[in-house]
Amino acid sequence: MINIETKYANMNKLIKNEEIQNKNSTKDTKIKDTIENASTKDNINISDASKNMTTAQRAKKAFDDTFAEFKDFNTPEGDMSDFVREVIKIMEDLNKHPVPRDIISNPRSTETFSDFVDTMKSFAQNQHFIQLPKKFFEFCDKLKENFKLNGLR
Repeated sequence: MINIETKYANMNKLIKNEEIQNKNSTKDTKIKDTIENASTKDNINISDASKNMTTAQRAKKAFDDTFAEFKDFNTPEGDMSDFVREVIKIMEDLNKHPVPRDIISNPRSTETFSDFVDTMKSFAQNQHFIQLPKKFFEFCDKLKENFKLNGLR
């Protein structure tokens, strides 16, 4: 009698263990399905404002890095930032729209930061309003390179 009860008790444990394993595997399957579904449905939405902020920060970094490389350039007329500011001011006065305002505010803009630099450099080469040092054109090339290094087209 003891032998039969032991076998019955052991069999009952096996059945219960199997039921627990089945329940666990069902739970595991449900958890796995939930994780897989969640990972395919999860989206990170970056608002246009956040994208614009990121773009503006990268553009500022490109300018800062370029100005840092030309920090030792000084003339009696000023440093490189004075020349850049003067060229942009003249372009704006002539409605040449040198500053890529639309790039930051409009994600579907066709303007690029490279276009901005090319326009500024081309204008500077053909203008007769101010005398620009040769370093200004080197600055433009380096600025365009830094825009690209910062992931800006």
